[in-house]
Amino acid sequence: MKTFHDAWQKFHPDSLPMGHLVRESENDNWLRFHSLPESKRYADTEAEMAIILERQNIIASEVLGSRACWIASSLHILEDDAKDDEHWVPETRRRNHNNLCEKYQMSHSFYFRDPDPDVEIDNDLFTALTAWQAREFDEVLRDIAGDMLTDTLWMSADTGAIFAPYDGGVDLILPDVSEIARLRTKYSDWLSSHPSGY
Repeated sequence: MKTFHDAWQKFHPDSLPMGHLVRESENDNWLRFHSLPESKRYADTEAEMAIILERQNIIASEVLGSRACWIASSLHILEDDAKDDEHWVPETRRRNHNNLCEKYQMSHSFYFRDPDPDVEIDNDLFTALTAWQAREFDEVLRDIAGDMLTDTLWMSADTGAIFAPYDGGVDLILPDVSEIARLRTKYSDWLSSHPSGY
């Protein structure tokens, strides 16, 4: 595949490239792991952050291997008069997004609108072809875990498998349901105790 758009259309034609949107449209192929014991959402110490990074690197390596993959990150297009109760959060996310794009030489791929009628946020998607390497993306994973970077995912160029971390855990979209069962068993201690898997 020459472009991310082509690859996305091949593997996920009925979805949009955000973790929660892919999860909603491809729920049968979805699996979630939590980043900290007892489903704690945020790290309070470096020891807890180390757990988050270890778990997420392990899961990403399982899903993506060391083969070619796409990294994709979307940025909300905010109106000039957009208001937010915590202005520093969007500004920090925007800065981290720009740093991510610069570091991995990501380029604009396409534009899309969140289909939620209560949201209707416009997004610009930036992507680059890369390869997963354990610990290479720790800075990015830290930002995501701290809610300082959002809507970033990795997709295998070979299989379309998706690794989509968020602040609290990681969502996976896997084309092979037997792989879902294997990972669910292998890392059962990292699963949510909620019946729905959330």
